[in-house]
Amino acid sequence: MRATRRRTKLNSPSKKLAALLVLAVALVHGPPAAAADITGIRITGQSAFVAPNGSFVIEIVVDGDPIETGDGEDGDGLELAVTVFDRIRSESEVEEPPSRAASRLEPVALADLTPNGANRYRLEIPVQSSSDPIDDLPRLQLAEVGVYPVNVELRSAEGVVAATRTNLIRLPRNPTEETQPLKVATVLPVVPAEGITIADAQQLLATHPDLPVTVLLGSGVVSQLTDDPTLTAGFAEALGDRPLVATPDIDLDPSALAAIGQMELYDQAMTATVEQLTELGLTPVTDITVITEQLTGPGAEALIESGVAVVIDASSSPAPNGYVTVDGRRLYLLRYDGPVSGVFGKPSSGVSQANEALARLTVRGQSNRSPVVVGGASLGPRPARGLHVFFRALAHAGAPQPVLLPDATASSFERQPAEYPRQDLASVSGLIEDSQALLASYEMMYSGGGIGPDDYRVRLQSALSLARNPADRQRALVVFADELGRELEVISLPDAQAVTMAARQGSIPLIVESRAAGPRLVKLHFRSDKVVVKQDSQLIVVEPGTSSIDVEVEALSLGASQLEVSVWTPDGARVLATNQFQVRSTAVPGLGLLISAAALVFLVVWWFVDHRRDRIKRIESRAAHIIGDAKADRGGPAAPTHPEVTTPATIDRNDPSRPWSRDPVG
Repeated sequence: MRATRRRTKLNSPSKKLAALLVLAVALVHGPPAAAADITGIRITGQSAFVAPNGSFVIEIVVDGDPIETGDGEDGDGLELAVTVFDRIRSESEVEEPPSRAASRLEPVALADLTPNGANRYRLEIPVQSSSDPIDDLPRLQLAEVGVYPVNVELRSAEGVVAATRTNLIRLPRNPTEETQPLKVATVLPVVPAEGITIADAQQLLATHPDLPVTVLLGSGVVSQLTDDPTLTAGFAEALGDRPLVATPDIDLDPSALAAIGQMELYDQAMTATVEQLTELGLTPVTDITVITEQLTGPGAEALIESGVAVVIDASSSPAPNGYVTVDGRRLYLLRYDGPVSGVFGKPSSGVSQANEALARLTVRGQSNRSPVVVGGASLGPRPARGLHVFFRALAHAGAPQPVLLPDATASSFERQPAEYPRQDLASVSGLIEDSQALLASYEMMYSGGGIGPDDYRVRLQSALSLARNPADRQRALVVFADELGRELEVISLPDAQAVTMAARQGSIPLIVESRAAGPRLVKLHFRSDKVVVKQDSQLIVVEPGTSSIDVEVEALSLGASQLEVSVWTPDGARVLATNQFQVRSTAVPGLGLLISAAALVFLVVWWFVDHRRDRIKRIESRAAHIIGDAKADRGGPAAPTHPEVTTPATIDRNDPSRPWSRDPVG
């Protein structure tokens, strides 16, 4: 049955007759139902938008005892009355609508309506935009485009039994020509702890497969997806190719990290999350992220360098949507619209939530064309019904235009970045650097078993979480460094060892003990002036327990030599253990033998040459002496006297000590 309005002019006898019949029915019905049997009325369905000459449909449920009508039943005295108020001209009037009634429709008795189930009724109110009649139906005239508050009352003869309120949103004649639809980007937060579970999101996405929605995965979701492959497959199918934004479970402040040069911790957290989702068959975007604190200039620059183009600004900053500029590059910051998003957190029905959100967007669009971002924790407590109705309404022609988040960046407002980050990490920057160095060494050393580097990295990130106060943060960093330092101190060498080598080359056993839970990669260093080790600076894997490693050595000299042994992390950043060997060699090493042989040859040659030279000198001396005596006999000069050479008269030619004793010339 169609409701009529009291102020409509009744120009035909048929309309007058219809009005009289309605009045008669209202008068002849029996006593009214007791108000105590009815607890309220609810709107469970309505037209999201109304065309200029369309109809506004309301589905109403009366809460309480079942209502019976006819033959003098209690429900015969109940009627529904609809009042339409003046058009809303500002968003504040959505909650406090105008009090002046524009039209009061003729009350309609429940007995004249056909129930659509138990205590369910449907009202249809024809609407027209012009004052001229367009058909024989009594229509509600709404000349202006916009939002009209509507009040629905359930009345008895004693007065109002229950009431509820909604909004009628009248569209323009030709939405695409008369006005450009307001852009609305919905960010669906999947945060099971706050309301929207993975199953809720999957149902919403599957029900509205063509609706542009950006999905944001909150804390704990990645773990749930990892543990349930079936759920993951269904979620991925429902998501389709719509953007999936992933954030680390730990809330890190990129501005604070950038201020101390530790932005890599943020990048590592993001990369780990993206890799986990990729392994699950999902494709998260990397150019959108979320911040919960104000962004500084260095923080913005660091995000741009990381490939981020759009930031969901969930901080407490009152700044509107806009962008910051770094070296000519823009980084867009988009905030959730509080009034619109907050509607979905109200303890009202899903239809009421969606209707209020659409009313706010419609009023907003009449004066402000800036894109609106709907999302945040407010969508969580009662998500399914309200968002289903909202999403279904956005598919209506003339409704606000749903877009993806990157398409909502049409803003000419340039925001100024914050001067300082809220989280001050400067006081613990040294601890962070030390922890990073320890973690880098452990990551190269780790080969399996025990706590992995990724788990330690998460612990380090957790120590820097925005949820920690400064004192707690410092304690967490100290505990982290101590624990990781002990993890590096699991390698040891036994007491000094003495080794005797029978050959100048050979192998000696190096005993290494490891208390680690798995194999560890280490680097061996050896130092000695008299021993050469082939495995110097070699990387080896040490298994848990006691291991014996054969070390190839070469002795450079006889006797005992000191050999210093040290075990390092693979990056050479820190010493894990040190010890000394006493290596005793009983074999002449090759170089010593060569030197000794060369010396012997040199001595032999020198003796031979010296002996021959001496012999020649002696022969020459003797010959000169004999020649000198002969000249003296012939009157010549006497030969010089050489005291060391005896005269011929005294020579004993058989004297074996003389070099010429066996010389035939003498």
